[in-house]
Amino acid sequence: MTADMLRRKDAHIELALEQIDKGIAQGHGHQRMMTTKARILMLLGRAEEAQALYENIVDWGQGTEHTHVEIYRQFKALGQVDTAKTLTGRSIYDFDTVREMAGD
Repeated sequence: MTADMLRRKDAHIELALEQIDKGIAQGHGHQRMMTTKARILMLLGRAEEAQALYENIVDWGQGTEHTHVEIYRQFKALGQVDTAKTLTGRSIYDFDTVREMAGD
């Protein structure tokens, strides 16, 4: 289901979001589910909600370096690199390294 959504099959987007919410509730905020939900929210143009999820992931120490690369890419696409920099600054990861890993 979420794979279809992430391949941009709009017909499944809301259903995928519902299923992820159920999984997060059962998994007590599992990082992969939260990251997937944040990606979906970004695709829906709900960047503030996605940012709130990413803040939880970062503050709980659940994000990996690759999570921060994804955060950087998503917020860069919105012209909000400072948001990505702030989130990465709250983690153990170096922003310049994350940016380089993203190909910049």
